[in-house]
Amino acid sequence: MSKKTTEGWESHLEYPTLAFRKLPREHTALDQGCLYWLAIEQESDIRRLARQFLAALPSTQSTTLIAANGMLDAILEPIPSDKGPNRLRLFDIALDAAPLAVRHLLIELKRCIKTKGSLVLMVLPESAWSAIEDDEAASWLRQLSRWLHKSHCTLVIMNHGLSTIFDQDPVRMNAYMAGFATMQRQQGSITYQVQFWRNSLGVSAARTYQLEWHKQSFVGRELGLLDKSALHAPDHDQFLIQRSALQDIPSLSARWLVFEQAETLFNRALNAKAATVVLAVNENRQVESLARMARRLRNACGSAIKIVVRELNACLRHRDQQLLLVSGANLIIPARTPGEHFLMLINSIQGQLWFRPASDDMEALMARLQPPQVRGLLQPSEFLATLDQVYETASGDISHQLVELQISSSLKPAQCLGQLSIRRFGDIATMIDGKLYLFLFACSAEGLEAALGNICKLPWTSLFSQRQLFQHPEQLPREIFAHSELPEETAEADPVEHELDSPLEQPARTDLSPRRITLKLNESHDDVFGTA
Repeated sequence: MSKKTTEGWESHLEYPTLAFRKLPREHTALDQGCLYWLAIEQESDIRRLARQFLAALPSTQSTTLIAANGMLDAILEPIPSDKGPNRLRLFDIALDAAPLAVRHLLIELKRCIKTKGSLVLMVLPESAWSAIEDDEAASWLRQLSRWLHKSHCTLVIMNHGLSTIFDQDPVRMNAYMAGFATMQRQQGSITYQVQFWRNSLGVSAARTYQLEWHKQSFVGRELGLLDKSALHAPDHDQFLIQRSALQDIPSLSARWLVFEQAETLFNRALNAKAATVVLAVNENRQVESLARMARRLRNACGSAIKIVVRELNACLRHRDQQLLLVSGANLIIPARTPGEHFLMLINSIQGQLWFRPASDDMEALMARLQPPQVRGLLQPSEFLATLDQVYETASGDISHQLVELQISSSLKPAQCLGQLSIRRFGDIATMIDGKLYLFLFACSAEGLEAALGNICKLPWTSLFSQRQLFQHPEQLPREIFAHSELPEETAEADPVEHELDSPLEQPARTDLSPRRITLKLNESHDDVFGTA
């Protein structure tokens, strides 16, 4: 790589980038002497992006990696030996010391970074920034920015979590930072949003990209303007509906084409441009085939076609609904919706363009939405390992609930477990220090109260005195989980309600034959029923 000399130190003509494939360099390139901040929702995405970034750096780039909570090995181990800088300085910060390290970051950088043109990557959890008060953020950033400019060093901060020290208005910090972007999981894909980004190639702001993880790197594409011409296609006011989805709808106009079978409707709809297609579902075993139909229709017909799924019986769970929506459905109409309301909902999506980020890999999508084949009470370490497995592959398609429940002081752990009934695969629990940790797979926040009501045989408020929600397993006390075991008295308690794989064997029965009995009736009722 060609080089130039400036003030006695060497600088690469090609500045480092975040190494996103198919994203413009002006939105990912880094200038020396600047601070760039990325707020990333999911820890697995931080590890991947940090690994991708380091692996793409030139071999001669002077680089320092600062990480907390044991992240160093997770970032570095998968990087091939022939990729990235030849020398990499490493600093591992204890999780409880991270806030103090942030407060004194400038002092530590001045002490440790002596080479001009160095690059520093800092990977820290959300809790590390608690040491910086709101009114201190601007001053902290200003001092840091001045030192970076003077030393020609670049600092890249990857913050786990979307909360930052400048939550109120990150744009007002652009005097001290050259770039701020967020990465989060939404509706089955990863959204990368550039709030502002400045480098030698120019200045950018308010740009959004969809990312996917492919062949060990993030690949992106911009979410540009949709082609609205399809809204005026000749079939924009045509409705293709499965007959069973009609239910109590009265006679319809000639614009409605009725099909007996879903397959016939599907084959006709493959040629649609902007029509409304209404499919029916009456049991959740049909969901995967309907999701595949919706995906094929969406791929073949584009964004202007409207795909509606009408529930004939109350059979769709949260996972089923999200699978249909991510696969291409515009709208799901619940069971028992009256006919006039059904028509009103159909009318409400007219003129709508569908644009949910979605993967074409249906098999991978199905696999992500399948619950782990375990349920009930687990050892704390097994509980944590299962959570890590679920969240590692999560793409925001469905939401889960992770709850800490403080067991009532009047109950013993075994008594509390005796009042629980865990039926679904993917719903798991563990117990540490009088607290029950419960994970509910594919459960929405709105459905949590009902789910607790289904799991607890008594009102959950009579079993537990407090409830706390966690957004991610990283918020759990991982060290305690790693070195704890279930209380001995819970060994025989199993909250799992096992389903029978086969019917119970019935005892042998002797065939009975009728036998005639004659009853004599007297005229006096007193003789039959007795006197009063």
